[in-house]
Amino acid sequence: MYENNIDLEKKLRTEFATLMAGLKSNYPNWQFDLQDKNMMLFWYESLMDIPMQVLTAAVHKLISQEEFYPNIAKIRKAASEIINGEPVDETEAWGLVKKAIRNFGYARAEEAYASLPVEVVQAIQAMGGWLEICSSENDEADRAHFYRTMKSINKRQELDNVVSIGLKNQISLLQKPKEPIAYIPNETRYERASDESINRGLEKVRSILASLGTGA
Repeated sequence: MYENNIDLEKKLRTEFATLMAGLKSNYPNWQFDLQDKNMMLFWYESLMDIPMQVLTAAVHKLISQEEFYPNIAKIRKAASEIINGEPVDETEAWGLVKKAIRNFGYARAEEAYASLPVEVVQAIQAMGGWLEICSSENDEADRAHFYRTMKSINKRQELDNVVSIGLKNQISLLQKPKEPIAYIPNETRYERASDESINRGLEKVRSILASLGTGA
């Protein structure tokens, strides 16, 4: 990734090194050696897929909220929340579901879904769908089931977001746009022949076969 240690040192002494120094100053008991190039390199490579502006905001967010120094996972989680927004907790989500039921009833499922966050819709669908949740008569059991489902969805989404902050961008750069079905490698493109042209071709083939004494 770097040609030599000088390039690495220059990189680490810029924005990332400054950010780490600020983090260290806020947690003086943190056993992090700013002069340890291996340690700095490990942290840099573990966080380098996060845009520096987002990473800086994540660190400042943690400094304002956390009494104890954060690890890499906490920094990635904070960055993910900045990029993707904080997840809807299960209590708030259930309140949104009940409000949607009151506003749209069981017959306007599409409108109800459109009014809800994607994760909440996923939870409803996991429980059997809009009609199922509207027609149920056991509100207490539904709420408990919904809470468990929302927690599972939020946890899965959180892990996906934390791991793939920059990975999705890297994948998109590697993926080629879908080529047209009729794509030809040499960039020559052909259109489907008309029925009239096809019939003329068949007649010509039959004429050739007839001249050779072969029936078509």
